[in-house]
Amino acid sequence: MTLVIAGVFLMVAGLPKPTPVLAWLGYAIPCVVAVVALVELIRVPAGSRLTVLTMPVRRPVIGLACVLLGLSNALVLLWAMLDQANAGTMEPLIFALVCAVCAGAASLVSEA
Repeated sequence: MTLVIAGVFLMVAGLPKPTPVLAWLGYAIPCVVAVVALVELIRVPAGSRLTVLTMPVRRPVIGLACVLLGLSNALVLLWAMLDQANAGTMEPLIFALVCAVCAGAASLVSEA
């Protein structure tokens, strides 16, 4: 959810042409997502952490969601680098949002 909300914010703030100042927010978003994931992993009881860490291997849908979130984070970082270089493109950010939404949908499917 953090990645989707922040990505939509960056898209709206960057229209019609993104500014290099937005690149710093693009660098911060994957860091925030990583911190949220780490905090959630720490909140898991110590005896269950290994089970949580191996879950993407045992359940392919969760593995797909993890891959999509990683790809989305990488695309946000790519967009931030391109934005800082004044490329003025929004395509990596759009693909990042699509990957993040698909990861959310995959996680909902795995719960059903």
